[in-house]
Amino acid sequence: MVPADFSGSMGSLALPDKIFEHVCGIMEDSCEDVWKENNVDQASCKEKLEALDPTEGDFHWVDGNTQICRVLHASYSLTNPLHCPHISFEPMEDHKGNLKCQTSKKTALADLFSDKSIAFFEESATKFGLDETFYAYYPASLSPSSTPDCKDKTIFQELMKRFI
Repeated sequence: MVPADFSGSMGSLALPDKIFEHVCGIMEDSCEDVWKENNVDQASCKEKLEALDPTEGDFHWVDGNTQICRVLHASYSLTNPLHCPHISFEPMEDHKGNLKCQTSKKTALADLFSDKSIAFFEESATKFGLDETFYAYYPASLSPSSTPDCKDKTIFQELMKRFI
């Protein structure tokens, strides 16, 4: 069950500024076509990220036009540039013709990561001082999605280690 004050907590949640800097740095340095298409500089990129909600909808999906979707795909872009279009603010198709981080397919965080990864996320969120309602909704019992290519990646863990 989602806590009664959960949506209010999520709406006011702000990811650390260092994460926005990191995502925009990846876009500029590793995803040059995306950077050019979005016609941003570091300041406007960070403003656009900050203006997005961390998650989307009543159940806080992570795969839509959200901060979390771009943080995840930016981390994947470090080792696989095929994820670069996914961090674009402007809709950009990837090599398979898919648009990601634009419209939610109702994917929860638990659909993308193992119990071990979720536990790491909870620990990291606590270290960042994020309210527990940020991660309390994502139980491992949720069914996995159809995105096995992103499941259990350690890249997100490596990204988070940089900010701990």
